[in-house]
Amino acid sequence: MSNGLTVRLLGVKQDILKNGKATEYLAKKAQGQKVFLKLKGVGNG
Repeated sequence: MSNGLTVRLLGVKQDILKNGKATEYLAKKAQGQKVFLKLKGVGNG
């Protein structure tokens, strides 16, 4: 992200050997696009 934040996708375990290509695809697909983030934390559900 342009502000340095890292986004973790729910239900996706980060394992470069297993899903590295999927991660690359999502990064290319989302780059330069507007995305909606729902923050989860204390009091947010």
